Amino acid sequence: MARNRVKRVVREFFRLNQQRLRYPVDVVVVAKRGLDPERIDLARTTEELAPLIGRIKNCAKAGKAN
Repeated sequence: MARNRVKRVVREFFRLNQQRLRYPVDVVVVAKRGLDPERIDLARTTEELAPLIGRIKNCAKAGKAN
């Protein structure tokens, strides 16, 4: 059940931010082992993952796989 919650929140983050990614990319998100699923919400996920959108865009634009 905890794993499903994390997956739902991460999927929602990418759904809401998909317009920021102009190039098709595959993203793999691996949750930390000690992650407390009760503390995971969309605001916290956005805070953690939003800075990565720029890096993903740059890598996809340059054709790099980092």
